[in-house]
Amino acid sequence: VEQDLSHLSPEERKVNEDKKMSVKQKLEGNELYKAKKFDDALAKYDEAIALDPKNMTFLSNKAAVYFTQKKYNECIEMCIKAVEVGKE
Repeated sequence: VEQDLSHLSPEERKVNEDKKMSVKQKLEGNELYKAKKFDDALAKYDEAIALDPKNMTFLSNKAAVYFTQKKYNECIEMCIKAVEVGKE
């Protein structure tokens, strides 16, 4: 079911579309993560973050990849960023 976006400004419509696309990128990243294609998953999560930087889930997904790769410093850094975004 398509939403009626006629009441939104062009800027609000763009934000809405970016959020939808960011979720799509995250889901693709999740599939890549499950397939153990970690660098590709990180790239998808980065695309999601670029589209919706206020969604802490994308950052925590990156942290999970780093944890799986035993890149613990990067994991901690991503977790801290996720908490900062979550507090906003």
